[in-house]
Amino acid sequence: MIKHISVFVVIQMFFFLQANSQFKSRISLEIIDINYNKGNVVVRYNINNSRQKDNIRVWINVFSSENDTIRAKSWRGDVNKFVNGEGEKTAIWDVGADGIGILDSIYVKVSASVQNGFYLDSPFILSTVFPGLGDYKINPKKPYWIYGALAYSFIGSSIYLNNYSYNTFINKYKPTETVQDKDTYFDLSKKTKTISYALIGAAGAIWAIDYYRLLKRTKQIKKAWEKSYPVRETPT
Repeated sequence: MIKHISVFVVIQMFFFLQANSQFKSRISLEIIDINYNKGNVVVRYNINNSRQKDNIRVWINVFSSENDTIRAKSWRGDVNKFVNGEGEKTAIWDVGADGIGILDSIYVKVSASVQNGFYLDSPFILSTVFPGLGDYKINPKKPYWIYGALAYSFIGSSIYLNNYSYNTFINKYKPTETVQDKDTYFDLSKKTKTISYALIGAAGAIWAIDYYRLLKRTKQIKKAWEKSYPVRETPT
């Protein structure tokens, strides 16, 4: 039998990206009721200030009166998994199923973390528009804007050289009558077009490198989430 239950509510907002406010929800937790009934500890709580589309990871830790961790595994309901949006939630711990004997008292720590998938999608969207912008959202202390500046400089130079190659061929190569001049203008047109293609390739390489860096970084973030706060789907 559990004689006394204390409540310790912890709201942990983990944002691995320094994103804009549109990516964040400043949630708060409110305990409605905790009771012990027929071998079950029932925790009813509210999630406030969240959005319906938010993915909110909720987990509950149980401690004895001596501050020892109790291995509470047999949870069901709104705990140890992602829950959506705000409103009343219920988590139920089956004490007997975990083989827990008589306890003088316990206290419960409820924690929540907003971990929207859009955090990890948005850098790719931003870097598609401007290479390096997604990296900047992850780490704004480094000049990742250089990626975008180089990429668009290469594109602009490629367009200019491609037009120059075309104009050289149309306006100089074709009207010229001497073989020597034709060879000169033809070679010039061909070289500038080759450089134009090379610059487009270089711009594409910048995008590819940026995507690779973002993919690697987002995988590291996901691993950090899984390592620090493992998600376990509780049987219903």
